[in-house]
Amino acid sequence: MAAPNTSDLTTYLSTLGVTASAGIDEGAILAAVTAELEQRTGRSKFQGDASATAIRYTINYPFGQVMRLEINDCWTVSEVRTGYTGVAGSGTVLTEYTDYTHFPQNHAQRSLPIEAIDFIACPSTSPGSILITGKLGVASSMPSDVFQAILARAAAQIIMQQAGESGSISEQKQGDRQVRFDTKEGQDTVSRLINQFNMAVTRWAKVPML
Repeated sequence: MAAPNTSDLTTYLSTLGVTASAGIDEGAILAAVTAELEQRTGRSKFQGDASATAIRYTINYPFGQVMRLEINDCWTVSEVRTGYTGVAGSGTVLTEYTDYTHFPQNHAQRSLPIEAIDFIACPSTSPGSILITGKLGVASSMPSDVFQAILARAAAQIIMQQAGESGSISEQKQGDRQVRFDTKEGQDTVSRLINQFNMAVTRWAKVPML
């Protein structure tokens, strides 16, 4: 699915019995929440690119047991080339499982992007001599849990902003009616929305590579 827009957020808020005030910039809040998600997970482009991008990389000595090259998240990699000199067509195109493997293994089945290339055969170590061509991003379309998490965090932000306070909110007056947010296990709606966002952060957080 595509990234959530202001229409999606308005619909989501309505399920909570909330209408955003005219002065609230829903687009800016969605952008800020998405930026927070990317910063906390160490990932970008949860909705991946439709076209491929070629990026030059350098793998440095000393090598460990695994010659691992960390790359920008790609939901698919179409070509790995070593010995690239900057001239189109230069170098050697490598073969998956013969010359390299993707990390993490079985990434597609695990609904994860490719984060690194593990070389089986020794690649070129000249600066910028490894060329990876792939479609950048976590997935071809935004994962549903990420989509919902962004909406939840944005909704929580709007509720707090309209209440004019940064703490927890259990009820809010809107026009001539009082909106009361239900509680579950001692948590108000805002807390549960933020917790939903934090769960997505935990699910998608990038693990540092050794």
